Amino acid sequence: MADHIDIPLAFKVGGKRYKVIEAESMRSPGGRSLMGQINYDKGTVTVALHNAATKRTYAKGEVANSFLHEMVHAILHDMGHKLNADEGFVTNFADRLQEALETFKY
Repeated sequence: MADHIDIPLAFKVGGKRYKVIEAESMRSPGGRSLMGQINYDKGTVTVALHNAATKRTYAKGEVANSFLHEMVHAILHDMGHKLNADEGFVTNFADRLQEALETFKY
């Protein structure tokens, strides 16, 4: 099994282009450490490489999962689906998507 997937520089969902940004670390406005964030208006997905609070470097698989989590948000947003606001659903979907991608056989 692969230990990670490659993160793209950009991707499209529903014709909207998203630029992917790797940040050293990120915090929410309330100061909480974030692993990823999507900005629909700017068309950006940002993923953190380190935990802002502990300075721990995230494993490649963790960064990939954070990217997929934000990509699932982009897809659900484009669909206008209410599950976009359900973090539990988005996390579970991204986990399963990552497993499927990492286990592709060619």
